[in-house]
Amino acid sequence: MDTIWKVTAAILDMNSEGPAVRFSKARLKRHGGVMRLINIEKEEDRASSMSRPTVIIITGEGVSSKEITDRDPSVAKIMKSGELHVTVHTKGADCPVVEFIRKDSVSELVSELEHDCALIIEILVTKSEECIESLIEEACDQRLAMKKLPSDPHLLSALCGQLYRGLRLPLLIAYLVILSANWVFFSNINEKLQQRRTEHEAMIRSRKAAEESDSRQKGLERKFSGLPDLSACSAAGSVAASVPAGIRLTGLSISSEKDAGSSQGGSAVISISGEALNPEEIVEMSRRLADETEFRQADISSIETDGRHKGMLKFKIEASR
Repeated sequence: MDTIWKVTAAILDMNSEGPAVRFSKARLKRHGGVMRLINIEKEEDRASSMSRPTVIIITGEGVSSKEITDRDPSVAKIMKSGELHVTVHTKGADCPVVEFIRKDSVSELVSELEHDCALIIEILVTKSEECIESLIEEACDQRLAMKKLPSDPHLLSALCGQLYRGLRLPLLIAYLVILSANWVFFSNINEKLQQRRTEHEAMIRSRKAAEESDSRQKGLERKFSGLPDLSACSAAGSVAASVPAGIRLTGLSISSEKDAGSSQGGSAVISISGEALNPEEIVEMSRRLADETEFRQADISSIETDGRHKGMLKFKIEASR
């Protein structure tokens, strides 16, 4: 399948009222190896017109023409002049014509088009607008061919730019659609992740609280599991029976103490606090607890003077069973 080429025809109309430029969009396709115009239509969008390869056609009353004859030396002068835009074409079988216009009369318009257009294919001149379509076909037939693209970087660049401008808006819309879908999708994912994160943190806090509670419970179990069978009343009675007359008890507490090297069991420790005026009585009480009761030993852990009562001693005895 042959490629359909899209080009712009920039027609410079040089009339007595002043020069004017109009644009037309032309579609061409090769038939039998020759470029043929499929259709041509007027175009108002200058930006779109400038994005395509362009054929500049100068026409109107300002164009001069001269038949080509062997006896007219002026024709050769016209053909060789660098100050003219020249086009040679044939109106009839035996009537070749050269049509021309001075470059300085259209230099401003041509320079503007050359600056704005993606690519100028050719600048052509014709006095009659009936020849415009055939001139477009001839110019494009010489320049537009797929096999010429590798060796024509300017044409390749213009076609790539035209393709980019044609795809830019659809690609932008597709990109925005993808971004919107991505935003919706990941917003939903983030919301679920945040919910899972909250649930996970709550579970960790609950598990940590349960572990701390279990640890405290196990600590209490370890503290009291090895406590020997000791009646609080019996222990309190033994302590009371060992108190000399000069001592006043102020505190009594019972706790357990794990024996080193023992997998289970331990000893009961009774901490006795009191006040006395004579240190001998404290020593006497410690002796009585060790010798006359079920406690296997009783040690005085501290003796200190009571600052509020001069001469009063505060002591602590620890007895173990």
